[in-house]
Amino acid sequence: MNLPELNIIAIIVATLVEVIIGAVWFNAPFAFNKQWLQGIGKTVEQVAEDASPISIIVAIVGALITAIILSVIIGWLNIETWSNGLLVSILIAVGFSANTAVIKDRFEGRPIGLSLINAGHDIVIFGLMGAIIGAL
Repeated sequence: MNLPELNIIAIIVATLVEVIIGAVWFNAPFAFNKQWLQGIGKTVEQVAEDASPISIIVAIVGALITAIILSVIIGWLNIETWSNGLLVSILIAVGFSANTAVIKDRFEGRPIGLSLINAGHDIVIFGLMGAIIGAL
């Protein structure tokens, strides 16, 4: 099986969207910051102390890897619309990323609210990334 032609612009835009949505999702007071902090058992100050440039680099590289893999799958499926890119990416998120995270969280005894915040994040970002890649 050959790799499809990848749209570098779509990959870059999708990567940036994941990083921005993630920053808002977990850090903005109007989003899930308070519930997420409660779920992980930390304060804003503790999270700030733990933050490092390496964490940001890991987030960007992880988002780039996700965008590339979604681009390959969307290319193999010959998807050329935002709606089909959205649908396929949501299915991937629910079936693999969110589902796996919730299962692990149950065994680790994490709060269900934290599982829902993390799973919701994955579903939203995968969907947006797939819509971008499908459209471009």
